[in-house]
Amino acid sequence: MLGIFLLIGVAKAFYSTAFDKDRNAILWAIMGIVTFYLSQLLLGAIIALTGNIESFSETELNIYGLVTGICCTGILYLILYRLPALSEVDDSEFLDANE
Repeated sequence: MLGIFLLIGVAKAFYSTAFDKDRNAILWAIMGIVTFYLSQLLLGAIIALTGNIESFSETELNIYGLVTGICCTGILYLILYRLPALSEVDDSEFLDANE
């Protein structure tokens, strides 16, 4: 149940930040949710490939997955937050701007 509320919060945060920066808000919301799940999947694959899965309890694996998902989603949110708004981007630096 916590995961549902967390994903709704992640999607809402990404959507509103991307909307404020004139970016594709739906795409950024989907990227935030996919990053949350993909990072957990990658952590599980790394733990399974190292052969140490028997040394962790189910609660520890859930906590590690949750922390990994939050950290990777936070990194993606930081990238979105530091992007300039599209209205602030100067197009005169591009090669085809003179045509």
